[in-house]
Amino acid sequence: MLSRVVWVGALVFGACSGSDRTPTVGSIPPSEQPDLTPAASAALGRFLDPNPVTDPAELVAPGAAIDFGDIDGDGDVDLALGAHACVLRNDGRGGFSVERLDVPASAWILFADLDGDGLDDVVTTHRAVLQRASNWVDETATWLTGDSAIAEGGAADFDGDGRVDLFVRASGMRLWHNTGTRLVDATDARLPAAEAWPPPRGPALGDIDGDGDVDALVHHKDTIAGLPSGGIDWLRNDGTGHFERVRVVENANAALVRLLDVGADGRLDLVWSEHAYHGDRDTARTYLRRFPFETERLVLAPDTATGSVSGDFDVDGDADLALQDSFTRSLRNEDARLHVAPTTWPLPSRPWSGNASLVDLDGDRDLDFVAPHAILWNADRHLVIPHRPSTRDGLAVLAYARDGASTQIVLHVATSALEPAPTPLGLWHLDASSPRVAEISIDAEQLAGTWTSRLPASIAWTGTRLLVQGIALGSTGATTNCVAVSIAN
Repeated sequence: MLSRVVWVGALVFGACSGSDRTPTVGSIPPSEQPDLTPAASAALGRFLDPNPVTDPAELVAPGAAIDFGDIDGDGDVDLALGAHACVLRNDGRGGFSVERLDVPASAWILFADLDGDGLDDVVTTHRAVLQRASNWVDETATWLTGDSAIAEGGAADFDGDGRVDLFVRASGMRLWHNTGTRLVDATDARLPAAEAWPPPRGPALGDIDGDGDVDALVHHKDTIAGLPSGGIDWLRNDGTGHFERVRVVENANAALVRLLDVGADGRLDLVWSEHAYHGDRDTARTYLRRFPFETERLVLAPDTATGSVSGDFDVDGDADLALQDSFTRSLRNEDARLHVAPTTWPLPSRPWSGNASLVDLDGDRDLDFVAPHAILWNADRHLVIPHRPSTRDGLAVLAYARDGASTQIVLHVATSALEPAPTPLGLWHLDASSPRVAEISIDAEQLAGTWTSRLPASIAWTGTRLLVQGIALGSTGATTNCVAVSIAN
């Protein structure tokens, strides 16, 4: 996983394009330059609601479909939003440009490289949109089969032929085999007979048994005489894309289902929530069952979770879990068991639903929070530019501290490309004479501070690209990150 980098530095506020005049700022004496040695730590931190002006979350609504991938192979995380039928292309620092797909809005969306050209394409509820010469082209008639509306699903190479297939819920569970030029319905040939089970939900995909191929987990709801009679089934892949049904949980009308490797043994364990009515008794629980699913279910929470997110919260090499139910709770992994326990990782402060992911959206080497209806920036070392800077509005910066011990943030700005380039860990190469722009005092309760500076009108600023770096000082280590922004008229 990505590691948090504990480091500090400074940046030049250099000459601007279109002018040879350089703003005058102070500098940090060499004796005050802190140690630049990186140290490993967790890439998890305090989450903040994003800036509604420059961030993609302004397009994300409750229940909206969202997926992430790398559409252009540049190594950063791009987004797809179903409700707006668009792709958000990442500039590498969390700045996104909107690219419309020219198809109807969708309740489901997925990145998948259908044609095997190394670039992610987009599949929505009814359409397949492929990248062609930097354009998005609707090729539904060529790629999709039948007229079924896709409700949910995923993509993987199930048969080992090097092409991405689709496993989706669309008028029942469907497996669409990729021939290289189109998707062919292989449901009858490769999945267990549909009449043997009620209409399932899911699937959750992963190599459940650690044998090198991708399996699926589906669940369904059913009731007999007022009692739950649904279940959770493992569809075990034989390596050729043919699946065998194995019941792993009986008499459970599951709501949330998640796979994660609790035992750190390369095999996936099962977490699920269920809400059942037994006469006058109402039972709500969230459970864990370890692979190979022969052990007793373990109660994780006395409630039905509506959301989950997994990560190594305590930096000990195994997967921990956070659940969103009546409130957000953390479960620490100790000896391959999940226990409700406090964590130094601050959980998201707003509710979410569904299985969330932690990915680095803005290239600052920490992990941001992406759920079906929410994007929250990791504020462990995050800066926000609340509006486009200009000679009228100046440059405003909102800075967030790493923890309660942080007392100030030292701010630095560069106006040109960095030479040499950042290291793989994101550390900018700085020298002792690099000037500081400002110091932002941190409010002890809000763990945040603000700074605004007027831009001299005598300099041709319009279009200048600013790289803004903030360094939080005073905690057990110093942490930092940067944001990029262009100056408006």
